[in-house]
Amino acid sequence: MVTISNDVVIDYVDGKYKKVDRLVIKKVGMLPLGDRYEGKLRYWFGVLWIPSCSNKKSLRIFSSCILVL
Repeated sequence: MVTISNDVVIDYVDGKYKKVDRLVIKKVGMLPLGDRYEGKLRYWFGVLWIPSCSNKKSLRIFSSCILVL
């Protein structure tokens, strides 16, 4: 899970200081599903739905949902 935000930095270009806009991507968390997970993740109005795995080889046997603000 990441956030994306705008940032302004001051850069020295051609003998002048100049404001430069840039995008900043920050990692805010992770949710490992495993390499054998079979399911369809859904995102709807700020809620991430993670269904249980349809494959018997995965340890994720329960569904869960996460509120993303």
